[in-house]
Amino acid sequence: MRKTFMGLLTTVLLMMSGISLADKTVYVEPGPGDIREDEAIELAKMVLCENFQGVEDFIDAYTSEAYLGYLQPPFDEPIWLVGFYSKENESYFVKLSRQGNILSFEAPSGQPYYPGDDEMTSVTFTEPGPHDISEQEAIQIARNSLHEIGGYQTRMDKLTTKAYFLYSDRYNNGWEPVWLIYFFQDDVLQQKMLLGYEGSYIDTVSAGYQFSQTIRRNYISTAGGEMRFYELGFWDMTHEERAEFSKKWIPLVEEFLAANPYTPSPGDEFYMATRCIYGVPGKTNISEDDAVKIAGDFIETVRGEKFDTQCRGAFFDITNSANPKWKFLIASGNTYDNFKLFKVIIDADLGNVTDYYVITGDMVDYNY
Repeated sequence: MRKTFMGLLTTVLLMMSGISLADKTVYVEPGPGDIREDEAIELAKMVLCENFQGVEDFIDAYTSEAYLGYLQPPFDEPIWLVGFYSKENESYFVKLSRQGNILSFEAPSGQPYYPGDDEMTSVTFTEPGPHDISEQEAIQIARNSLHEIGGYQTRMDKLTTKAYFLYSDRYNNGWEPVWLIYFFQDDVLQQKMLLGYEGSYIDTVSAGYQFSQTIRRNYISTAGGEMRFYELGFWDMTHEERAEFSKKWIPLVEEFLAANPYTPSPGDEFYMATRCIYGVPGKTNISEDDAVKIAGDFIETVRGEKFDTQCRGAFFDITNSANPKWKFLIASGNTYDNFKLFKVIIDADLGNVTDYYVITGDMVDYNY
């Protein structure tokens, strides 16, 4: 679980800095013994169609790309990365060895599968608590859902079921448990279904296929409707707009938390952005320009030499109204190897640095 988030956060930080992970990828042309680009794409299609139900109905309409390159980490020889992209921004990815062996494959809303993986790979079984539906309820909901999907009405009474309540990095990124229900006929697996802890439908597939949807849909990001975090333009907000953001979203998120027993992932940006209250700097506070300079000078002192520094985010924190703070994300360095992103906190009344740290991929409690 932690490993998954670290990778996501590292990618986000590099995007914020303007430095791409591709800077560490060396692309090469296929050589003798390597499969060709068209062969990689066809193999990837076959892998996806064999593992995800219904993909063959639309994969040919997707835009496909294939690249052979050294990806760091963890591959010490070039691999094929094949992507299929739809107009709806859904993406399937397959990684192949240079000779065409399957390394991994993934659907738009899920974690990568590796050869030999199935829905029970690396799971931790647990018992439902007072806020979770029971096994009997999960089975009944699954039966009702299967009946609505169709094709089982005439033999539903012949299907037997087995339900498991479990955690896995694959399901909800490990943040919440799920119900995994198997349907058997004459002891032969026919269908499998995934439900949220509270009974919400996630996905169902026939035996022999992998789940393509493994994320419960009603996270905080939809607590106030269908608005997504990035659509709010949070990073480009003025202090006045961010103050309005706090007024609107803090109550909505707190209401969501009260109704959802599992602590949300630190990766949920609505959660992170509502851990403090934003306000508007006043005439008695250190100005933003002066505070940015203080932060930049401080980082140069910390690094022991002069670096180009840029402010990547400025936040005026009034969570403690008696002690307002400037919070800055300061980028230092302009290459992959010397880049660092610092969070610098400054007393908005006195102008002194009260705290700082380098933001890294293991900071699962990171907030704005």
